[in-house]
Amino acid sequence: MDYINTFWVIFSALLVWLMVFGVAFFYSGLAPERNAVNTLKMSFAAAAIIPIIWWVFGSSLAFSGSNPFFGNISDVFLSHQDLAKILAPNNIPFIAFIFFQMMFATLSPAIISGSVVGRMSFRGYCLFIILWSIIVYSTVAHWLWSEHGWLASLGVMDFAGGLVVHTTAGVSALTLAIILKPRKYTDQSKEHHNIPFVLLGVTLIWFGWFGFNAGSTLNISFLTVVASLNTLLATSSAIIIWVLLSWFEKKQSTIVGTSIATVVGLVAITPAAGFVPVWSSVLIGAITSVICYYALKIQVKFKHKVDDVLDVFVAHGLSGIIGSLLTAVFASKLINPDGHNGLIYGNFHVIGIELIAIVSVVVFSALATYLIAKFIMLFGKLRVSDEEEKLGLDLTQHNEVAYSSLKGYNYLQAKVLHKKAQRYRQLKSAQKLK
Repeated sequence: MDYINTFWVIFSALLVWLMVFGVAFFYSGLAPERNAVNTLKMSFAAAAIIPIIWWVFGSSLAFSGSNPFFGNISDVFLSHQDLAKILAPNNIPFIAFIFFQMMFATLSPAIISGSVVGRMSFRGYCLFIILWSIIVYSTVAHWLWSEHGWLASLGVMDFAGGLVVHTTAGVSALTLAIILKPRKYTDQSKEHHNIPFVLLGVTLIWFGWFGFNAGSTLNISFLTVVASLNTLLATSSAIIIWVLLSWFEKKQSTIVGTSIATVVGLVAITPAAGFVPVWSSVLIGAITSVICYYALKIQVKFKHKVDDVLDVFVAHGLSGIIGSLLTAVFASKLINPDGHNGLIYGNFHVIGIELIAIVSVVVFSALATYLIAKFIMLFGKLRVSDEEEKLGLDLTQHNEVAYSSLKGYNYLQAKVLHKKAQRYRQLKSAQKLK
């Protein structure tokens, strides 16, 4: 066992773990104050639930078996008898590799939560992420990161999860937003209730992302440094371009906009981090920033039809897709001999491979998410009632509030109204039974 590489993988896993709570603060700060606790809890729920799911089913479905499309359950509960002796690449224990991958599996459903803020029941969300992790995440991880996966066999490049994590989460978030339909009660003056939370969250996300990308080398090497530098430069480039566009259009920039640009840059470089030369990371961040800046403006116009509350599809899904395509443009075997030379080196074939992967992941994620949601709706509701949405999910789903005194929102009054509505429903139900 290589102790230095093992330490790096475990440390990187903990950095990715930190990102889950970064997402919690980031999303909570962007959410209305009446949904602050619920938004925090959705990420925290993923942190509690998904590691168990990954231990029981997920890791086996992702990395076991020789079927190119689906893993099997031969290694549920990490049931290898000689687990202590099994080594992953770079002489790290296999169990350390699984622990690292567990963090990716946990982060992905936490990302989805941003699209359903204020209108998805907490119980429904918890059930959804369990099924989504097993059916969607583990399957796509098998396609791309298992040595037997069909997209891996085609030579698709996804260094740290541009497709596996961000495209699956972004597309599923958009699909879920369409199924749940738009919010009925919005108040723009009360959106983005805590800007310091937004900045704190995105700072934790950016810091943790070095474990996300550089940790995917699974060792300490030249490639680790390249992935780290690419992560920093692409993100910086995306932020600068976003700010310049904002200044040109509005003569100002905001923390919220800058934070979204940070995520866009981080996602864009994720599939490319260990495949492209450093200079190209600046272009990847800049190109993705421009496209997503204008895509966000278009998406805002359709909020009344497709209410992706915190713009998860643009920040994660679209950025992941663009980053995957640009990986095929700029990849160089001089950086990573396990990859391909990209389009700028005369290899047109690699673009086709990446497009096959993108279309496959998008279609599968959307279809599977639709079926999971419809299945849950057979046994209960995914969306909260109009009354619960209006009063806020902190009170109606959790019976606790983020702040004792809230500007423009009287929780004591809301609580009284909620209890009266509950008593009314109980009375009506009793009358029907009679």
